[in-house]
Amino acid sequence: MRDEPGSLAEFADRLRRLRLGAGMPSTRAIAARTGVSHDTVHRVFQCDRTNRTPRWESLHEILTALEVTDTGPWREAWIALHERPAQAGGHTGHPTRPIHPTELTWPRMARSTYERLARVAVRRVFPADSVLVRQGETSEVVHLLESGVAKQFLSSVNGAEQLHDVLVSGRFIGLEGTSLYTVRAAAECLTLSIPGTSFRLAAREPEVADAVHHELMTQLRWQAFRLQELRANPVEQAVAGAVSALAERVGEQVADAVRLPGSLTQRELASLTFVSRTAIERALKSLSRKGLVSVRYRSLEVKDLAALRQLALAPEHPSADGGVPTP
Repeated sequence: MRDEPGSLAEFADRLRRLRLGAGMPSTRAIAARTGVSHDTVHRVFQCDRTNRTPRWESLHEILTALEVTDTGPWREAWIALHERPAQAGGHTGHPTRPIHPTELTWPRMARSTYERLARVAVRRVFPADSVLVRQGETSEVVHLLESGVAKQFLSSVNGAEQLHDVLVSGRFIGLEGTSLYTVRAAAECLTLSIPGTSFRLAAREPEVADAVHHELMTQLRWQAFRLQELRANPVEQAVAGAVSALAERVGEQVADAVRLPGSLTQRELASLTFVSRTAIERALKSLSRKGLVSVRYRSLEVKDLAALRQLALAPEHPSADGGVPTP
């Protein structure tokens, strides 16, 4: 029996045939050529059995390792998978991310409402390092982030950018009209881009209004968390709070750790927690010695999230609700 054209099963079969044509390298050998873990490589090749579409970032790394020079057709096939209805007994999308908005069960917007937005929107691809919105500029478009990772920056008077937040799928960008932040793609981003006038009309519907309210409250809670929990705390406690909060909000489960997305640099983490680069380096080394995190070049993994969160919640600054603003 042949797999249905455009199905996840056909996609997985293409991947396995590609691997066979490359000499059938082991998953560990493929992982060694990429920044992708062995477990993630294995899950990508078994995506039809787990019924989960792989993340594009991981898939792209694997395709490159298998010497695919033109990933465009693969990208088109990957996008088409997201536009198929969810299969019975399972779902598409990465399990550590909010469910993809094109699916039937995205929790904060009815499918009919999403489809209405889609009819007046354009899907756009933003390459890594490209700007979605720029601070101080007026945007006539609202973006709904469907996949990828974006970083939200606040520019100081001297032009230096300070990291404010990390955004993943399900987040709205550009609601303010005149943007308060610059948002830059940390990895390739796929968005649903909706003209402002059309979005304002759609926002009169309860489901869209609820999603907008949720987005605005998420931004306010994160801002309060940064100012009240991070800025007021000792350096190591502040860093533990920031890293654990990011891991809980946007982290990706990899084997026995949670990886922070977006290739966070120490300079960005320093600006996020209001400390110096030297102080952030010392704090990360201390957390690493305690076995709480693993630090590599542009890679930060949380090894013990519960212990890291406990360190962040020092008695001097208890939080009534656990202190972590979640989207």
